[in-house]
Amino acid sequence: MPSRTPARPPARTLARALCLLSACILPPATATAQDQSPLAETQAESRPLVLSPVKVTARKREELLIDVPIAATVVRPENTTLSSFDSAGSISRAVPNFTINDSGNTRLTFGSIRGVGILTQPLSPVDTAVGWAIDGTVQPTFGSNSQLLDVERIEVLRGPQNTLFGRGTQGGAVNLVTKRPSFDREFALASEVGESEYRQVDAIANGALLPGLAAGRLAVRYSSYGGDIENISTGGQDGETDLGAARASLLLTPGDRTTAVLRGYYEDDRRDTPAFLLRDASDFPASAINPENRLDRRLVNASLEIEHDFDRVLLTSVSSFHSNKQEFTSDLSDGLIFGALRGLPPSAFDTPGQSERRAEVSETAFQQELRLSSLGDSAVDWLFGGNIYYSDLELDGDDRDPLSPFNNGLVDTNIDTLSYAAFGEAGFPLFGPLSGTVGLRVGRDEQDLDSLFISRGDPGIVPRFAEEGRFEDTYVVGGASLTYSISPDHNLYTSVRRGHTTGGFATLNRNQFIGQPQDARPASESWTYEVGAKLEFLDGRVRLDGAAFFNDIEDAALISFDPGQNRSVPVPLNYESYGFELEGAAQLGAGFTLRGGVGFTKAEFVDVEDGDFSGAEDGGKIPNVPRWTTSLSLENSTPISLVGEDAEFLGRFEWQYSGEREADISNSFTLDSYHVLNAQLGFAFDTVSLYGFARNLTDERFETLGVRFGPEVETVSVGRGRVLGIGASVRF
Repeated sequence: MPSRTPARPPARTLARALCLLSACILPPATATAQDQSPLAETQAESRPLVLSPVKVTARKREELLIDVPIAATVVRPENTTLSSFDSAGSISRAVPNFTINDSGNTRLTFGSIRGVGILTQPLSPVDTAVGWAIDGTVQPTFGSNSQLLDVERIEVLRGPQNTLFGRGTQGGAVNLVTKRPSFDREFALASEVGESEYRQVDAIANGALLPGLAAGRLAVRYSSYGGDIENISTGGQDGETDLGAARASLLLTPGDRTTAVLRGYYEDDRRDTPAFLLRDASDFPASAINPENRLDRRLVNASLEIEHDFDRVLLTSVSSFHSNKQEFTSDLSDGLIFGALRGLPPSAFDTPGQSERRAEVSETAFQQELRLSSLGDSAVDWLFGGNIYYSDLELDGDDRDPLSPFNNGLVDTNIDTLSYAAFGEAGFPLFGPLSGTVGLRVGRDEQDLDSLFISRGDPGIVPRFAEEGRFEDTYVVGGASLTYSISPDHNLYTSVRRGHTTGGFATLNRNQFIGQPQDARPASESWTYEVGAKLEFLDGRVRLDGAAFFNDIEDAALISFDPGQNRSVPVPLNYESYGFELEGAAQLGAGFTLRGGVGFTKAEFVDVEDGDFSGAEDGGKIPNVPRWTTSLSLENSTPISLVGEDAEFLGRFEWQYSGEREADISNSFTLDSYHVLNAQLGFAFDTVSLYGFARNLTDERFETLGVRFGPEVETVSVGRGRVLGIGASVRF
């Protein structure tokens, strides 16, 4: 069995990281006072020694984060390394207590915040407890994890956000705030090249279409990666990705009181990443699938946001459309995995098409929301609204798997979902420095299932099985918080919130092969209790946020993998989680900014009956939830003179850590802890920037997900390896 070097303790790795940092991020010798130009000296003298204000739209209006009684982290592309191939994962590694589990299939990318979320895999397009929103509109589960193209910031909101964000935000919400069009002219090109045939090109255009009336913005991207997982069956490399994306928006200002923003997004993502790899393979990471997996996903999003100012009241209408189509082909019998499972050489399973899954999943969704909210200096900040959501999902599957008759047949499934709700929230002063916020949402979910299974004639399997089902659920969620404002720069808060994740039917009925209809899983309910502080010191040079929490979750939807039947079985379980986050930022002077955060979560099953078939035990650890998560970055921006031109030296170094975590419900094995180091150094002139970068500098093949196929047969999904490269951008 090959050995895997365990991740070093955070303290030792941090010390090594800082030593490396001192050697590579300090400005070069050309940046001395003697050879700076007068303009550079003026820039250095006038550079503000304060942190930029952090704004969020967590309560459907833009406000300072320090004034919001919610634990949140704001990630900006200019301060963080964000991957075009692993959008959600690159965000989570920069945010304490946020974990993404990625199997390489964008349809099955999921995660948790503070231990609350999809902890094994999503069962349906509405099965999520961490909502992925774009400009405040939550996306379907299978259509999340889109490109971070032309994004201004990413807001990660911890704890239940059901009151204002609605369905699927029991654990929290991730809100991508895109850049709005402006009337200023802007054109930009950016390109990167690196190892493993990595290529990326971005282009942005912005400007006035009708002066004072209409402005437009367009951003396009093409990115590709050659793969870095050896395939011993085909002799090639798995993990290849090709993607293209475009985001367009139109700003209309027909009057002083009315604005409208029309947004559109398109993405075409094609990749051949294997889902799981044999953990103990001699040449790990390696696969033995033939033919290679193929996943093609096409996303189309469109929204229209209209705001009208009625002096004291703001009317907001948001209409959205979503289309998500995925076609995938996968080899169900990786030779390395099944060879280890059956005691045979990998070549015994090297017959193309012998065990293969072909499926097409298409989903169309519509959403309409209307809101009325207060404006100006009203004593009470209030918001009321209503939301209606409709989704139509179709699955056409064709499994050919003689190794497992349970995965051998044709499936045609249709799930229609209708959800509607009314909601409101109000914030008001109480007395002195104390203020309060209360919110409530009343909603109803309805789901209809129509499914057909046709077997291939395997003994003991029903030849044909059709089923219909209906699920209905009415829920009430909300919360209350108290804020004690010691000063404008020092706020303390406490809150209690009721969370909810809708129930319903799974996309695949795991018992259809025996003619048994599936039972709709129950909705999950939770209570979250939180205390926190948001503080600024030294005239805005230092910022510190902290929060402690306790979650009590009932009927969480988890998946138990049955290796005997090579299939997954959904099971509802109860659990609790508690912990804390501590985040900070400091403007150190001389162009240096330090940012970092640490999170701790302990999550355990409760109220589990002895001998539960899932393998869960009372006090057992919740899968895919690390105890510790940490991130630290140091940035430098120093004016210099270079080749006779005024320029700016830019450097950034990042260290990210995730602790070990259990791979499954039964805690059958543990995924290793890992560290990721990123660095970027470069120079920026007036209109041109040049830089070099190192992503995953130590080439750590960190484990993102795990499944135990049988005794001593442990499989994992892995992140991408090291990529060294260069980049350039030009504005004109």
